[in-house]
Amino acid sequence: MPRHVIQRHRRELRRSLRGLEREGFRKVHILRTEEEAESARVVLERRYNDLRHLTGPFDIIGDIHGCRSELDTLLGKLGYVDGAHPEGRTAVFVGDLVDRGPDSPGVLRRVMSMVAAGNALCVPGNHENKLGRYLAGRKVQQTHGLAETIEQLACEDAEHPEFRQQVREFIDG
Repeated sequence: MPRHVIQRHRRELRRSLRGLEREGFRKVHILRTEEEAESARVVLERRYNDLRHLTGPFDIIGDIHGCRSELDTLLGKLGYVDGAHPEGRTAVFVGDLVDRGPDSPGVLRRVMSMVAAGNALCVPGNHENKLGRYLAGRKVQQTHGLAETIEQLACEDAEHPEFRQQVREFIDG
């Protein structure tokens, strides 16, 4: 292999390593020497998202769009009491929790508490991902209700300054 090809490859590898965290990799192991590479061992770990042990029944809920009152009504009709189902059902929130409605922070609090208690799972949707990018300080267009969600979160800041960070961590998984 020509030397210039290897040098270019090393340069591109170094540059790309700096961006791995932004890409969402949870773990990055860099082996800098031949000895490190030779002594490295693969250890299989159960992934954080391996949920094969959950067998249902499940209630699939999506497109809440900041409507806390309607979410609480729906959960009540499904039999949930204070975020838990007496028969052990699991709510699965499939995105679009925020934007457009009057209480995105309330929806986030409800879903986050249900997930933390083990009564729900959540797959962030495009609206949560965009909010997460905003909370991480990245530039995003404030369209499709995001401006309202940001305003609602600003009202929360005085009483609960830690809430934004909790939301960001929740969205990031």
